[in-house]
Formats: sequence, C-alpha cells, structure tokens
Amino acid sequence: MTSKRRWHLLAGILLAALLGVMLATVLDYGMTADEPVQNRYGRRLVRWYTSLGADRAAVEQHDTFLYGGFFELAAQAARWVSPLGVYETRHVVNVLFGFGGFVAVLLLGERLGGPLAGILSVLFLALTPAYYGHAFNNPKDIPFAALYALGTAVIVRASDRLPRLRAREVLLVGVVVGLAAGVRVAGLVLVPLAGALWLGLLWLRGGRRLRASDLVRPGLALAGVLVLAWGVMVLFWPWAQLDPARNPFRAFAVFTRFWTSMPVLFDGQIVPSGQLPRTYIPSLFALTLPEFYLVAFLLGGLRLLGSGREQPREPKRAERLLALTWLGATVVGPVLAVVLNHTPLYNGHRHLLFVVPGLAALAGVSAAAGLRGGIRRPVRVAGAVVLGLSLLVTLVDMVRLHPYQAMYFNRLVAGGLARASQRYETDYWCTTYREGLDWIVDHYSRPDVTERIRVAGHATLTQVSYDLRRTKERRRRFRPTTIHGDPHLVLATTSGGDHRRTPGRVVHVVERLGAPLLYVFEVKKPH
Repeated sequence: MTSKRRWHLLAGILLAALLGVMLATVLDYGMTADEPVQNRYGRRLVRWYTSLGADRAAVEQHDTFLYGGFFELAAQAARWVSPLGVYETRHVVNVLFGFGGFVAVLLLGERLGGPLAGILSVLFLALTPAYYGHAFNNPKDIPFAALYALGTAVIVRASDRLPRLRAREVLLVGVVVGLAAGVRVAGLVLVPLAGALWLGLLWLRGGRRLRASDLVRPGLALAGVLVLAWGVMVLFWPWAQLDPARNPFRAFAVFTRFWTSMPVLFDGQIVPSGQLPRTYIPSLFALTLPEFYLVAFLLGGLRLLGSGREQPREPKRAERLLALTWLGATVVGPVLAVVLNHTPLYNGHRHLLFVVPGLAALAGVSAAAGLRGGIRRPVRVAGAVVLGLSLLVTLVDMVRLHPYQAMYFNRLVAGGLARASQRYETDYWCTTYREGLDWIVDHYSRPDVTERIRVAGHATLTQVSYDLRRTKERRRRFRPTTIHGDPHLVLATTSGGDHRRTPGRVVHVVERLGAPLLYVFEVKKPH
C-alpha cells in the first residue's frame, strides 16, 4: 500500500468514526427554540410546491421566507421515511449536513497542505465545540456552514483546470454554491470570491501578465456558475421565485439590520442586539475557540519564518500561498464586514459559524507545515506535545459537556464555562429543557402526586409539550402550559435572566463543568 493510500485510509476511518459517533448520540440532543418555527416553515414549503404556489403561507407568514428552503425540504422528505419523531428526524438530517463540513475541510486541507493537513483539519473541526454541538440541532447555520465550506472546496479544486474549466467543474461549483444560497442568500458571495481566486491564479500562471483573451473562457465559466447558482437558489426558495432578480438582494439587505432589540448577555450586561459593540463577534470567537487553534497557527508562523531563508520561487508554491490567502479571506472577510457594518447579531456567533470550517482548514495546513519541518526539532516536538495536549483537553471538555458542546468557553481567554456563564450567554436556545423535563418526570411521577402537573418554560411551548407527550404515561400525569397558565413547575435558563424573574423554589439545576444552565422552579406544590 502506497503512502498516499494509507493517508486516505486513515482519513476514511476518521470520517467514518466521526459520523458513527454523531449518529449514535444524535438522540441525546434537545430541541432548540428555533426548530418549531423552522419545522412549520418546512410544512409551508411543501404546501407551496404541492399547490403550485396557490398556498402562499411560505412567502407571507413570519420572517422565515427570507431564508431558502433547501434544508427544510430535505428534512420534510426525511420525515416520510424515518421511523423517528419529527425533531429526532430533523436532528439526523442536521448531522448529515454538518458532516458535509468535515468532508469539505478534508478536501481543502489535503489540497492546500497535503494528507496530514487534511486529517488535522478534520480533527480540528470535529473538536471545535461550537461547530460540533450545533451540528445536531441548528437548522439554519450548520447547513449553510457546511455548504459554504463545500463551496470553497469545489472552487479550489476547480482552479486546477484553469484556464480551461470543463462543463462539469462549472456544474459542480454552480450547484454547490446554489444550494448554499438555497439555505441563506449570503452563499452567493462565493461567486465573486471564485472570480477573485481564479483571476489571481491566471495572473500567476500567465507570468503575471494578463491579456483580455486570457479571461474570455474563465469569464464565461464564472458567468455560467452565477446563472446556475442563481437558478438552483431560486428553485429551493419560494420568496425568490416571486421576484428572482430583486428579492435575493432585499433579503440580504434585511439581514444587515435584523432583530435589533434582542436582549443579549454580553460582558456581564444585558444589551439590545442593535447596541452591541462592534467587537461582539471577534470577542466571542476569542472566548469560544479552543486553544489548539493558537498552537496550530504558532507552528505555522514559525515555519513561515523559517522558510524566509529559502528560495520560494516555485510556481506551485506561489499558487498554494495565493489559495491559502484566498481561503483566509473567506474566513476573515465576513467577520470584518460584520464589524465594519456594525451588523446587529445575537445568540453568540452562530450566524458566523460558516467561517469555522475554513478556519479549521487553515489551522490544519498551518500545523502540518510546522510539524513537517523547517523548525528546530526540539521546538517541533514541544509544539506537537502542546498541540496534542490541547486537543485532548478539549475532547475531555466536550465529553463532559455532552450534549451541550455548543456552550463551550475556553480556559485561556474566557476562564472556562463556569466563569464565562456569569458574563455571556450559554443556553439561549433552551436545549436543556429536555434534560430538565426528564428529571421532572422521574421526580414527580410518584404515587402520592395525583394531580395533573402543569409544566411551563420561558421558551416555546412546543419545547415543553413535545417531550411531555412522548408517552401515554407522560400525557396522563403532566400538562404543558405557558408561564401565564398557572404552572406548578417552570423551566428557566440563564438566558435573558429568565432564572432571576421566576418565582418559587429551585428544586433542580442542570449543570455542566460547574456552570448552571437550567433551573427547575416549583412555583406551586402539586398534590
């Protein structure tokens, strides 16, 4: 077996193990507050297509029509064949989309840094708690993140064929970019990004001289990508079908000033989302990215300093550096645009999760370059040890957090979850309700409690009712209600200070790593 085959076998084993673990644990993850809204949108989408547009709920109700329907249509299709419940099925589909991000970073890392870089990229992304945790139940940001990453991967791969891109490269790039935009319109930015990379590579390959004739075929290919991507996006987005030329731009404009009054816990203060500082997103990345990213980029930086004494004039090396710079732009660019535009955001950095796979690929390439050579051996060995220890510590934290990996905060900047939970949002989506409800069922299903117990939460009623209606016994003993429905028990997370304004006595707390995530209040003692 050749060395290349061994690396590919190892990568395949890693991906298979990762998918196996995710599918084996997918039922542990609770519903998010957004999922009932998204599931409703999915049903409206089905009615739009089956009624040939006569049923207009999908383009008129709520603000979900601003999003493409590709993921929601996939989730609705899965319901027809799945033996699982509605939200459990959605979580499986979510995992499969999220898994696409791991495939993408493998392709990116291997293409830009070799087989070791590909494997490290997958490992880094898998041990990024924000991406891994959201991969189970985030129907907006993870599908887009995975497809955005796949889009960057196929754009880089297609560049090998420049200047004579074949029809299948144009087709692949156009479809993947269109599917990304079919989840969120921002996917269309991949088209000008592709043009920038291809133009830079043509400039390098043409001896840094470009003639107009050199741009004709790549220009036509890029135009084909745009037309195809736009068509695929519109196909999966009913609201865009109403005005294919203008509605995508209108949606993009709305998202730049979306939900400005959402209360957000940031740096110990409750701040409306429209008044958060420009540093909101960069701060959260610094607080929540594991420390191994810093180690990986330090290794790459040392390797880069060492290579300064070499003669870096090989064309392939220049092209690889250009592609890495381009990938860096796909990561830094969106964050920089949010900062400069002062875009109002909330719920942590989940809206920017799409830059994380690219960041993981850059870290994988950086670490692999440092570990391969160009640095003194003692420094390289020390770097490998520190990197391995950091990966191991992050893995242990993720296991201890299960199934709340999305609430991770690092030690270096944030001081760990226990400290950060007092100053920043943790369970803003109330995914801990499921664990709290399981405790309520176990604790209050006693013979001496004959009254039907009313249970409420500060989030959506569906998050309470879905779990309390799972079995006949639960339906008999418990009744889901609202905060204003005279409940016996109330679920309250720390998000927005819900736990501070809930009356009654605390009878249970869901905790991880020393941080309280959910409080169960007994407002009225059931009999």
